[in-house]
Amino acid sequence: MHRGRFPKLHFVLEAGHKNAGDASRIFNETKAELTAKGCDMFGDILFAEKDESDPLMMADFLAHTTFLMGSDGGRAPAHWDEPTNVQRPPMTPGHSGITHLRFKPGGMRELKSVLIDRLKAGSVSARLPS
Repeated sequence: MHRGRFPKLHFVLEAGHKNAGDASRIFNETKAELTAKGCDMFGDILFAEKDESDPLMMADFLAHTTFLMGSDGGRAPAHWDEPTNVQRPPMTPGHSGITHLRFKPGGMRELKSVLIDRLKAGSVSARLPS
């Protein structure tokens, strides 16, 4: 919960998929179930073309690259398996990069605890625990 209420979660799905009707039905059923239990966190569902929705295009890209990272025989770039202490040159203007955060089970919980402890202590810095 944030500020005493659940944050709204809005869904953008690719238009034209053969299962779009099912996705809408499942969304509405789940939203109704959650609302009945006092959890009003589902916002809206929207269908859009990838070229009309940058977030949808980015989500598709992230899903695909994540799939490549975990698939047998996937052609993920070799540097994805480098140790985390490898230094790379900074990005140049006009270029961008992507970071995949891979956590072991419980890793997000541990990161959250560390960040909360540092916030309480007033010592949050840009450097996170390794």
